[in-house]
Amino acid sequence: MPRIPKFKLLFFGNNHIYDHWCNNLTTSILLAFALILFIKNHNGTPIKCVSRIPYSAQFATTYNRSAIEILKSKCWKMFENNLYLIDNKELKISEYGKFGDFLMLISAMQFVIVRYMFKNFEAKIGSSLSYYWKTTKKIKNVAMEKRAEKVKRMSRKIIKYNTIKGPNELFYSFITVKFLYLALLTWQSFAFNFLFISEGFHGIWGFKALYQLCSLPSNGSASLLPHQAICRFDGHPHLYFSCFLEFNALSEILYALLSIWMTFMIVMIILDIVKFVWNNGQDLYVKKFLNETYNFGISDSRIERMKNYLGFNGFVIIKIVFDVSESVSHELIQMMALNEIAIRYQEEDDDIMLLDRNSFRYRLQN
Repeated sequence: MPRIPKFKLLFFGNNHIYDHWCNNLTTSILLAFALILFIKNHNGTPIKCVSRIPYSAQFATTYNRSAIEILKSKCWKMFENNLYLIDNKELKISEYGKFGDFLMLISAMQFVIVRYMFKNFEAKIGSSLSYYWKTTKKIKNVAMEKRAEKVKRMSRKIIKYNTIKGPNELFYSFITVKFLYLALLTWQSFAFNFLFISEGFHGIWGFKALYQLCSLPSNGSASLLPHQAICRFDGHPHLYFSCFLEFNALSEILYALLSIWMTFMIVMIILDIVKFVWNNGQDLYVKKFLNETYNFGISDSRIERMKNYLGFNGFVIIKIVFDVSESVSHELIQMMALNEIAIRYQEEDDDIMLLDRNSFRYRLQN
């Protein structure tokens, strides 16, 4: 017996941006980068140091090579106590850079939470709209006369749904989801910039950082992630080590790639939001949608009335029906058009009656 596919709510806009690029790809990138930094920090070589004073016989006797290895380890483990900027031996280096893997893990978990909210949104809205999909599948092969009552019932449910939820409830739900992803990406870009970069966590900085790293040796383009440092021990004798922070160099590469990706995602989401709001605010878009979907011309005045009557909810529901059966959707839109005309004439009759009543009272008073 063939398996009946589960109803899935269609997504107005570029669904790949949210469901695939944000939910899956961005989360995977953050987890992969976090794992790379974790391995480099705990099992790799995060720092390499060499002595800045010449080896003398006395020094070699007192501090053998194994001792230097221990000191090198302490330069990293006691980061904030012993590491100083190479061009300012009195200015200590912030320890924030060591926790890049942890922050990336937190960022990935935030996307997991938003993904869970996204799926719940789909499930909640989908459950309230699945009736139209299921009903259409049942009646699409039934004779028109026999399915007329079902189509009429669907039209009444659309009116009831709009009355309870408001005609544009789905529009606001979609736009909220889009802005939620935009806010998350913007917040994470701000957090990475504040903790690690300070020059601006965006694509321009990312390309600049990669260019500098590939073209010439430098101390890095992120002031909070210096590649070179002095490890100093104030004992007897004073020990100075020139250190290259491999962890910071690797972190900067990953942050540069991440900044380029996040900037790309932010731009794509903004464009999708603008297109979504613009399209659904234009009568021409609605007219084009109806003409292409139902293959008959509609006047501009009818478009405006149908747009106000159906709201965004109605168009989503009609599109759901259309994806299953063109003929049923054609009957449904005709039924909705008749309902709109009936309500309009009823309102006009009420206005005429009110006008006559006021006119009668005026004559009595005068």
